[in-house]
Amino acid sequence: MENHVQLSAAILAGGQARRYGGRDKGALVVDGRSTRERQIAELATIAGDILIVGTSGAPGQGHRIPIRFVADRLPGRGALGGVHTALLVARRLADGRLTTIDLFEDVRVRVGAGGELEAFGDVRRLLANVNSPADHTELKTNQA
Repeated sequence: MENHVQLSAAILAGGQARRYGGRDKGALVVDGRSTRERQIAELATIAGDILIVGTSGAPGQGHRIPIRFVADRLPGRGALGGVHTALLVARRLADGRLTTIDLFEDVRVRVGAGGELEAFGDVRRLLANVNSPADHTELKTNQA
C-alpha cells in the first residue's frame, strides 16, 4: 500500500563513533546488508522523504524514493544537533504544518499487546541498538 502522506524520516549519521574507533556504523553488515541500507529500506515503506543528516555524499540511488543528504547545522552538538537539523528541513515543517494537531491528521498510534512484536521477528534484532563493537558482535551472534 502506497503511503499517501508526505512524511519525512531522518537517519542521524553525523556522530564521531568514538566507541567504534571512528568507523561508519551505517556501513556495518548484518545479514548481508549494511545497517544504513536496512534503515533506508524500512523507512521507505512509511516515508516519502528520507534524510541522512550529518554526512555528505551522492544522492541515494537504487531506492524507490530519493535520499537527501543534509549537512548538520550544528556540528559537534551530538544527536540533538542532528534532530534539530532534521526538524528544520523536514517536509512537514518546510510546508508550514507546524502544530501538533497537524501531525494527528497523518499518524495512527496504538500500544501493542504483550508479545505482538514477535510476529515480525526476533525482538532483540528488531529493536537492536548498535552503539559499540560489542553490540554489533552480539547482534551478529543472534543472527538466525
